[in-house]
Amino acid sequence: MKTTLKIFAAILLIAGFSSNLMAQGSTKSNNANAEIKTAIALTKVNPLEFGKLAVTGTAGTVVLTPAGSPTATNVQLLSGTTRTAASYTSTGLASATYVINIPTSPITIITAGGGTATKEMTVDNFVCSKGATSAFDITGADAFTVGATLNVGTAQDAGTYTGTFNVTIDYN
Repeated sequence: MKTTLKIFAAILLIAGFSSNLMAQGSTKSNNANAEIKTAIALTKVNPLEFGKLAVTGTAGTVVLTPAGSPTATNVQLLSGTTRTAASYTSTGLASATYVINIPTSPITIITAGGGTATKEMTVDNFVCSKGATSAFDITGADAFTVGATLNVGTAQDAGTYTGTFNVTIDYN
């Protein structure tokens, strides 16, 4: 009986080792991360307004700086009109930096019955008062303006010209 017990104990001992030898798996913990930021909001305050103009018979331009200062070449700026750079307010995470994306290609503005060269003008060379990046203040607010160049044709048709362009902002 003593021999049988020794054999049984030996079998149990071997079985215990062999189950440990067969378990070759490995487990390692890792992290899952996320960062929540305050949502960014962009609000349009004023449109890009070149004001009332008169053509001079020569193609020209009106450059409207981000400060709203106009410079005309071969175009007459008429008095009694408002000229403003496009202006925006933005809100987000206090003191965080963000990137400002303005158009890099020309946009077309048209007047009623558009579709011909004299009923269209292009706006290009968009410039932001903050450059390509800005930062929210300690309250999470900021503001900036955008200017551009209006290209006026030699025999530009009279009318009110309109078009749209996009400005977007996002955290760095």
